Amino acid sequence: MRRQPTKPWISLDKGAISLVTLVLAVVIVAGVVGGGVFILLGRNKPATEKPVEGKNYNAGEFLTNLADPSGKRLVQVTLEIEVTGDKAVQELTKKAVPVHDAILGVLRSKTSADLQGQTGMAALATDLGKAVEALLTQGKVMKVYFLQFMIQ
Repeated sequence: MRRQPTKPWISLDKGAISLVTLVLAVVIVAGVVGGGVFILLGRNKPATEKPVEGKNYNAGEFLTNLADPSGKRLVQVTLEIEVTGDKAVQELTKKAVPVHDAILGVLRSKTSADLQGQTGMAALATDLGKAVEALLTQGKVMKVYFLQFMIQ
């Protein structure tokens, strides 16, 4: 018994071979160009951005009435404000009176119910930070710290 030669699954003639070669060449060139662009663009990026180092400004102690209907509730707080750099601290030191006034304005606008719990204190810290940051021309407020907090 003589075996018959098997036919190849795919018959490639001269035109099909040159088309396969052309497609492979295009894929290789695109890969090389894409890799080169990726490497070149990656070099221009800064290695790592330095985290902003915060500096603290001691805003002091505040005792004021709250906006409660009875008018008999007081809040006493001592604040430390973290800002972005020495220039911001110097600016806040020069503007101590407007900073003090802005903080008192925020405190007087709150009721004792507004200041209850963690959410109340977080909202107060946000409002105080915005009020102080509005006075800054250099730097930003990063965080407001309560060193003392008491409602009577």
